[in-house]
This record gives sequence, structure tokens and C-alpha cells, in this order.
Amino acid sequence: MKNWVVILLLIVFFPVGLFLMWAKTNWKNKTKIIVTVVIAVLFLLSMVSNLMNYSNTIAVLESTIATTEETRPEITTVEITTIAPTTIEPTTEEPTTEEPTTEEIITEPKAEAAYESSLEKEKSNNNFLTYDNEEQQNTNEYVLNTNTKKVHKASCSEVKKIASKNYATISNLEDAYAQGYKPCKKCNP
Repeated sequence: MKNWVVILLLIVFFPVGLFLMWAKTNWKNKTKIIVTVVIAVLFLLSMVSNLMNYSNTIAVLESTIATTEETRPEITTVEITTIAPTTIEPTTEEPTTEEPTTEEIITEPKAEAAYESSLEKEKSNNNFLTYDNEEQQNTNEYVLNTNTKKVHKASCSEVKKIASKNYATISNLEDAYAQGYKPCKKCNP
């Protein structure tokens, strides 16, 4: 076997090169031992280097995971206060409001959509004036919109659109006209 082939195999594929060096060459035993020891040391160094790189890679991955967990957004709790709609019955007393209720909502991607939906529902349920029976609708009270300065019959559909801060009642229509209120064009009190 030619020496250059054995040397090439020792460099490229050392197990076969070592075998051929010991079996097919006429090199001195001292040379064969030195070559074997050098190759074994290089092999061990490469294995240790790979283990160190592997350990460093594991350490980097662990620190990346720890950093990711630290920067992960927390679930926040939002406290929302809602005021329950008030039913105003035709009386001369001031309307009373119920105490605000408090509920906790946990904001998460799915919970945000439900929260927005509940806000829309709350807005649509803001018709604070509702008549449960016909007796309430047939009172002699008139409803005043203090913002538009209009007078409405209690049964008028426009009454439900009046905000609570602009809502007032009066029993005498002439008093309302004396205060500068105009009749509603829909119900014409």
C-alpha cells in the first residue's frame, strides 16, 4: 500500500487510515504509535470542544427562554363600574339611581371581544325610561327634554331617546310653555 494513500485516509477518514497504517505499511512501530496518539488526542479535543459548544448552546437557549418568560405580557385585570339603567316613573320627586355595580373583566384576546360586545349591549340598553303597563303611559305628566327644550307626551317614542341628564317631568303643559319649551312635532302634546 502506498504511503500517500494511508496519509490521505488518516486525514480524511482516520479509522480506516489507522487500520491500514497498522496492517499494510512497513513503518516503524514507534512512528505508528506516535501517529495513533496524535490522532487520538485530536479526536478527544474535538469531542470536548463539541461538548463545550453544546453546553454553551444550551445555556444560550435557557437564557433566551428565561428572557422570553420575563417579557411575556401579563394578564391585566380591569375594573369597570357600570351604572344600572334607572326606570323613571312619572312623579314629582327626583329620579333615583341605583348604586353602581362593579365587575372584574380579565382582558385576554378572546375576552376583549366579549368585553366590547358587552359595552355595545350596555349602550343599547341605555333606554332608562320604560313603561311596564298602560297605566304609566296614560298619566297627566309631560316629559321635558332640557337640552332641546321640547315637551313630549309620556307615551312618545322620542322620550326613550332622552339622556337621563336632560330628562324632567312636568304636570302642567302651560307651565312648560311659559318656561320656553316647544311641543314635540311627533306627539304634539
